Amino acid sequence: MIATDRPATAPAAPSAAAPDGHATASAARAAGTPPTDPDGTAEAAMPASDTGGNAPGASSGAVGANAPAEPTGASVSDTRAAAPDAAPDAPTTSAPSPAAGAGLASDTAMVLAAGLGKRMRPLTVSQPKPMVRVAGKPLLDHALDRLAAAGVGKAVVNVHYLPEAIIAHVKNRRQPAITISDERERLLETGGGLVKAQEHLPDPFFCLNSDNIWLDGPINAFRRLSGAWDPALMDALLLLVPHTGARNFRGKGDFHMAPDGRLTRRRSGRIAPFVFTGIQLAAKHLLRDAPEGPFSTNVLWDRAVEEGRLYGCAFAGEWFEVGTPQAIGPTELALAGG
Repeated sequence: MIATDRPATAPAAPSAAAPDGHATASAARAAGTPPTDPDGTAEAAMPASDTGGNAPGASSGAVGANAPAEPTGASVSDTRAAAPDAAPDAPTTSAPSPAAGAGLASDTAMVLAAGLGKRMRPLTVSQPKPMVRVAGKPLLDHALDRLAAAGVGKAVVNVHYLPEAIIAHVKNRRQPAITISDERERLLETGGGLVKAQEHLPDPFFCLNSDNIWLDGPINAFRRLSGAWDPALMDALLLLVPHTGARNFRGKGDFHMAPDGRLTRRRSGRIAPFVFTGIQLAAKHLLRDAPEGPFSTNVLWDRAVEEGRLYGCAFAGEWFEVGTPQAIGPTELALAGG
């Protein structure tokens, strides 16, 4: 049975439209030298709209290399100073979640699935974007199956547009166990969605968009982030891919990454070398003093950049942006080894 945070008396009418898109980011842990990167390298720049859509980016490496097997069963239940004193109230410790799988910093992921999917029209006229099928299964299942394969035991999925389709789809899923964060009354965008769901999130927690597809490299994406995580230095650690290796990506990139992994935004008139994959590991400290109502995670990231606490690490697998109908065919061909 799915867990949900929706009040019993809350109306089910969807709220007004909000733009959907993706966010960008990346950086390696700051210890004077970047951490070993068995998965690859990445960096990105250019703010991205993040209302639950996908993020551009892709990693280098052969398609399918060391990708974990996809589980079949499932069920549900709802370049500035990087020193710790850069932010006076920054936490100095943050233990992994008690039930986190081996090698993981957290046992829980926030899956952003509430966006309107405007770029994916007409396929999203009658279904939410996470339910669009690619390579034989919904985009949402690609994300949830990756979480299950990595050993992440819980997922908090937010819903807004045509929510019943997503709720019905995940109600019998057991790995990961699903909790629904209900945004039917008001679409909160990525930042507002995190704030609303934070009571269900441990410290730290993974966060990913529901409409990206990737194939893991030598180390899966979540272990890669966990291995580079340093709570004394970081409010968020973004998984990035090189701009040149981001499949289906047509933007200018998202971030520049310093040798120590700290991130800065794309510079005006420049191409940023790294693209955000839509996957990150974040501390609850990132959500402090957040705005009320709908807002983008970019607001929180910009503050972290100013405090020297936004980092990135490179991904060595294969990453696909699947934000439009035109991206589906090339993605399926690549996944099939074509």
